[in-house]
Amino acid sequence: MSQRFNVSENVRVEIRGCRDRVTVAGWDDARTVAVDGAARQDGDSIIIENTRRVSVRMPRAALVTMTHCEAAVAVRDIAGRVELADIDGDVVLSDLTGETLVRELEGDLSARNIATLKGEGAWDGDVSARGVKQIEANTINGDVSIRAIDGGMKIAHVEGDLIVSGIRGAVDAPDVEGDAVISLDAVAAVNLRADGDVVLNLPSDANAELELDTPRGELVIRTAIKTADRDENHLRGTLGTGGPRIKAESTRGDLILRARGEYEEYAAYAAYADYAKYAGGMGRQIAEQVRESVEQ
Repeated sequence: MSQRFNVSENVRVEIRGCRDRVTVAGWDDARTVAVDGAARQDGDSIIIENTRRVSVRMPRAALVTMTHCEAAVAVRDIAGRVELADIDGDVVLSDLTGETLVRELEGDLSARNIATLKGEGAWDGDVSARGVKQIEANTINGDVSIRAIDGGMKIAHVEGDLIVSGIRGAVDAPDVEGDAVISLDAVAAVNLRADGDVVLNLPSDANAELELDTPRGELVIRTAIKTADRDENHLRGTLGTGGPRIKAESTRGDLILRARGEYEEYAAYAAYADYAKYAGGMGRQIAEQVRESVEQ
């Protein structure tokens, strides 16, 4: 069943309880919503409920809410606010220039070219993000790969491994259960604590204040630092002329700091998780690289 609805500039698309597959895409027609599936209109709202394999084309400025869907979800080319809640299935987001909020996800998440991505509750799956200006999430129960991010990143808890490359803003990841590799394109504040191995890759001209700890592992520094306090398991010092505070700890593994331009090789590892389904094995790849660096 294919339907078209004439709408105002304040249109809102509400999708509830859908199954199998849901696809939402923006188009140039600012006054029409097209739905391939059952739908109804209530004032400024287009409501789609309990439909299987629904496809929606809508004005780019429209608002989108999607709740309680057991489906693979794809949302692309939207400028209005996008809100997803209680989704059981993999989610692919692309080219969203408004705020995007994801609450309670049971599945993998792949995001490309997103202005702001926020998470509430738990995301139970792997996460791959590229070209996201800013990301903030509570709990991610899987591996995380993020690259090419202009703003900051704040994730309260990561159950798996964390790879971040090409980031130009602050990093706040205080609870990573796996390994972590962070590659900064520009030096900003870092607050990182991981149970596994940690690799920090900084630009060759980096200026920062450092606070590094490895209570059970080895601390490897591959750049010149003005040391204020150091032993085999911790370091306090200044890189270059000083600047943002970089605080990192590996509670059970090794910590490696590099600031010689060598970090580019690690950026390639983010490509393994361009889509969340490729995130498997990320921890093994990180661990192998850390061991090689320690041996060197």
